[in-house]
Amino acid sequence: MRDVTEADFLDYSARKSAAAAIPLAAVCYRYRRPELLAPWESLFTVFGRWNQMRDDVLDWSEDYQSGTKTWLLCEAERRRAQDQSLQMWIGHSGFLWAAEIMERWMQQMLDASSSMRCAALSVYLEQRRLSFRRQIEGMIATAAIYARLLQLDESFQPR
Repeated sequence: MRDVTEADFLDYSARKSAAAAIPLAAVCYRYRRPELLAPWESLFTVFGRWNQMRDDVLDWSEDYQSGTKTWLLCEAERRRAQDQSLQMWIGHSGFLWAAEIMERWMQQMLDASSSMRCAALSVYLEQRRLSFRRQIEGMIATAAIYARLLQLDESFQPR
């Protein structure tokens, strides 16, 4: 792919998690609860999206270096200013952009787990949410430090 759009991302992340429907169906039918398959399958599809975006955020630099196209990197190309590097956009805006999308997906999953009355799933999702939040906040803080150092470097005038 030369350019990954949101639709492309949703499509390939859904395909990556599609195989999970088999054991989900087996468990639902084994316990005579086929009505639970659709909500669990829907939740797992959103979880697959969230997890794929998490991977893309955490590995963005390696993906960039290897030429792997991700939605995050393609979005950086589309949104960055003409005089702004892709790396600067990622640090300045990209992490926040991805975190906001991921937070919406996480809230969908938490709402679903609540309506499915699955306390263990809610606890697990909250742990994943908090863990990623710490990671992304650290990445944002590090990017801000690097941006400030670059500003200092550009303003330094040797005598």
